[in-house]
Amino acid sequence: MLEKAAEYGSVTVLLNSDGGVYKLKGYLAEPYTQRKKNLLDTGLVKRVMSFFTDPTALIQHLRPAYLIAGSDHSKEAILNKGGLYAGEIIVLPYTEGICSTDLYKESLK
Repeated sequence: MLEKAAEYGSVTVLLNSDGGVYKLKGYLAEPYTQRKKNLLDTGLVKRVMSFFTDPTALIQHLRPAYLIAGSDHSKEAILNKGGLYAGEIIVLPYTEGICSTDLYKESLK
């Protein structure tokens, strides 16, 4: 997903805070600082910005030319979470087997 996003220009990732992840998923596999480092270490991400559970305010502030999300999010959900403030919404297909919840469950075994 990051490789495809980089084809559109400089990549900023909006990343759920630790509290946001815990509220949404009920667990925290890795702290924000580690998740941020992992993203920056790919060399594909220019910056990472934190939000709690709703990125609308950040998207409204940034007004990106492109808002790229995975197909696990409906277009309606993307619009309701700030997509109205983006130039174009691009939904990339889900990659089978790449899911943070699944990876977390595997790590517990």
